[in-house]
Parts: sequence; structure tokens; C-alpha cells
Amino acid sequence: MRTMTLVELDDAKYAVPSTASDGLTVDSGVKESGGKLVNRLYAKVLAGDADVLDSVVDGTTYKRVLNVSSGLVQTTSVADAAITAIKISVAQISAIAADLGTITAGLIEDAGATRGVVITGSVPGGFVRYLNLNGSGSFLKHDKLDMKYDGTATFAGLIDITTPQAALTIVPGFVIMRDPDVTHGMTDIVPTDVLGYLAETTTLSGGLSILGFSDDTTTALSLQGSQATGSTISAAVTVQGAKKTGTNRTALANTELLFEIDNSTSPALKQLGSGKLTAGWGGATLGTLQPVAMTVFRLKNVTHANVTESSITGAPWSMPASTLDVDGAAIRITVTGLTGANSGFPRIKFGGTYLDTNPAILTAHNFVWRATVVRLSGTTQVAMLERCDNGTWVLERTSPAETLSNAINVDIRSSENGGATTTYDSVIIEYLQAP
Repeated sequence: MRTMTLVELDDAKYAVPSTASDGLTVDSGVKESGGKLVNRLYAKVLAGDADVLDSVVDGTTYKRVLNVSSGLVQTTSVADAAITAIKISVAQISAIAADLGTITAGLIEDAGATRGVVITGSVPGGFVRYLNLNGSGSFLKHDKLDMKYDGTATFAGLIDITTPQAALTIVPGFVIMRDPDVTHGMTDIVPTDVLGYLAETTTLSGGLSILGFSDDTTTALSLQGSQATGSTISAAVTVQGAKKTGTNRTALANTELLFEIDNSTSPALKQLGSGKLTAGWGGATLGTLQPVAMTVFRLKNVTHANVTESSITGAPWSMPASTLDVDGAAIRITVTGLTGANSGFPRIKFGGTYLDTNPAILTAHNFVWRATVVRLSGTTQVAMLERCDNGTWVLERTSPAETLSNAINVDIRSSENGGATTTYDSVIIEYLQAP
């Protein structure tokens, strides 16, 4: 029978028993200083190698731990109780608090208690920025944004949409407004439940289009402005058009199109930069626009009593330069009134040309004088005066030769026989642009 004897070395230590003749394999009963069997130790090739499970070899009676199935780690596997805060190092807790703040049941908040994440419970009163997951009140709160669970939101900043995102059946848009109760059926343009759409006018050149849709006779798009106090200077609603000049903008030229109203795609009314209007009316084919008469001067209830001819009160009207800017453009002057106890002599003067022959309107006679001055060229015009003296009509034709690129005075003048007063009920001057 063989026995193993420990050999004491000269440093009072002993050699480790080996199970192989080369002395490289220690006996299975050899223990380290802590009393653990050496063949059960976590082993690495080199001390500097990473601590990984693969460095532990399988034994004959045990295996390396590679994973743990759900539910198999029990309280007794780690200690005599569940893992609690006391089992996490103070250094780790301090690091979390320094980076994040305080963590309590249902709440994560910063050190100042003004920002955080609410999982359950009420939002702390001091919070000004937070994500709230409790299902009520504000879902996301910021000093510029407040999004609520009821679907409403308030925003106090600038919305800057750099690229249109909505891809409906027309040009890309920025904002879509829907209502499931709306079913207009115009799906070649937008889905049937879309009641409002903000979109580009064209994808390459820009422009903003505001589209409204309704599914019955309800107004599809309404633009309204209400002032607290009305004004004779500031309009309740202003529509402004302009064009580029350098890096800014300026007014459109007189002949450039300022404003247009279309019936679907057919023009119904257009206004130029000069303010002149054309429109389709009466028997005109829609889109074939005709000039619109514009009243440019008006007087009412003016009296004149002077044996010497002079302008009536409020006259003359100065027609701006180039008002009659194209051949065929015209102005129409209508004067109505009543002579008094003696004859009166109403007159109409266009620039330096009288449009009448100075006839007398007899005592207590009603009269109407209506003159139309038409541009033939920049320096030639033709005028037709229709005058009615108490029911008797007479026509008079004259040929003014005013330079229309200048301002022209249109004067209403009068004289009366001694002691008489002529009453001018109305004076109306209208601009009639060329077709």
C-alpha cells in the first residue's frame, strides 16, 4: 500500500501533492487558502485576461453558468431577502442621483424638483418641464409647448416647416385638417374627410394655397376680420399684393394684375395695380371680362349763385396723370340739378375745353347733363354731351386735345342771372376703362 508523505521544505512550507508523475496536476483534494478546492476555482490563462464565463471549464460534476431561465432565480439565490437599495453601493446611487435626480415610486425628478418623468400619481406642483404618463392633464409640458391628453395643445414658439410632407392627390402640403363627419367626396383632390388643406401652389416655385371643403351648401372657406372699433383708416380685412424688388418688395405697376376671382378655373373678376376692374356680367361669356365703372368723384346738394361764371363748391376734380392710359378708356360726368328764380348756366369743362355751348336753363327747370370723354390717343379725345332741360334732350359733340400723360382738371362751373340760385343735386364722375 502506497502512502503520501508531505515533504517539508527549508522555508518551512510544503510541496503540493500531484496526481501525475510530471508534477503538473495537483491532487483533487488540494485547497486554496480560503478552503476552496483548487479544481473548482474560476480560472484564467493570465491574470490580466477579462473575467468571462468562458474562462471556467466544465467539470465532471458541474457546468459553467451560461444563462438563467425565467423564474429560476429565487430570493435565496442572492441573499435572505430581495435586492434592495442597501445592496447597491452608495457610490452607484450617488452617481445616478448626480446625473438624473431623485428616483421614487412612480417619479423621476431632477435635483431642483422642476423637471422629470411622472409614471403614476400627480404631477408635482413645482414641475415646469415634464413627461406625464399618468393619463390625465398635460402629457408633455414645456415652457413653450403644452400637449394634453384631451387632444388639445398650446404652443408659444415659431413653427418652421422646411419641407412639405403631406402627399395628397394635389401638390404637397404642410397642414391637413380632417373631420370624420365630413364626407364631401372630392377625392380626386383630397380624401373625403379633409375640410382644410395648406399646400404649396407649385412644387418648384412656392406660393401658398389655402383650400377649404364642405359636404353640403356650407361655406367652404371663410375669411373674416373683426375690429373692436371700426376705423375710416384701418380696414377690418386687408388683402395685399406686391412684387419683388431686390431683396424686398414693392407695388405692382398699374397694368399688372393685382387681384383675381375665378369661378373654378374661369376668371370672373380681375383688378389691376391701378385699381381698375374688369368683370363678367349680364350676357357676357364667363371669362370674357368687361370694364367696370368706378366712381372717382362725387358731390351732392351744392348751390351756386353768381352772375360771374365760376367753379361750384368742391370742384374741380383733378384727374390723375395717365388715368386714361389706353385708347378707348373714358370718363363719364353726370350732373343733375334745378334752376331757381331765374335762368342758370351749368357748364362742364375738360382741361381747357368746354363740353357745352353755354345754353341757358330756364327758371325752375330740372336738368341733367351727362358727358362722356373717350381717349382716341394720348393727345386726342372725343366728347359727347347729353343734356336735358326739363325733358328736352340735346346732344353736343366736342373734340378736346388734352395731353393725357398730365393731370387734367375736370371742372363743374356755373353762372346765374341776377338773384338766382342753382342747386346741384349731384355731380358724379366715373372711370370707364377700355375693354
